[in-house]
Amino acid sequence: MTSSERGNSVTAVVCVSAAGFYVPPMLIYKRKRMKPLITNGAPLGTVFITQEKGWMSNEGCLEWLNHFIKVKPSKQSKVLLMLYGHVTHAIYLAAINQARNARVRMVSLCPHTTHRLQPLHVAFLGTLGTYYDEAMRKLLRPRIPQPVTTWQVAELFGNAYNQAASLRIAMKGFHSNY
Repeated sequence: MTSSERGNSVTAVVCVSAAGFYVPPMLIYKRKRMKPLITNGAPLGTVFITQEKGWMSNEGCLEWLNHFIKVKPSKQSKVLLMLYGHVTHAIYLAAINQARNARVRMVSLCPHTTHRLQPLHVAFLGTLGTYYDEAMRKLLRPRIPQPVTTWQVAELFGNAYNQAASLRIAMKGFHSNY
């Protein structure tokens, strides 16, 4: 998610079940240290991490997986977690072991197929992008020449996510595919 400025991007990790349960998202910032002000306006329960490159790393994957395990419905029931096709972290041994111990089965979809197979791609991410663009336009309209800064991303994302994260959208993604 970026404005027209060629600056740092922020990676959002989102997850939803076929029943419409949304796991609170994770936002990954390209920076050394996290500052509390950068989290203002994010969806309730959002996890924030920093990474050298600003996208998911093996360590970030493990941190998100631990977050997912904390909020998954039951420790007794198995859960299938479908991963984005470009995720190399599905072969990260620590993540595999952590998932196995928590009865989470991970399936990595083939690269370049997620736009058709991944329920989030089919229904949620397009809607989220539309709402994010709308929130960004509202913010920028009174201050045309100024780009969106990293400090504003959590609030913009929060506004968009809270509008897009509905039961109907989640179920539509799974219904469209399966």
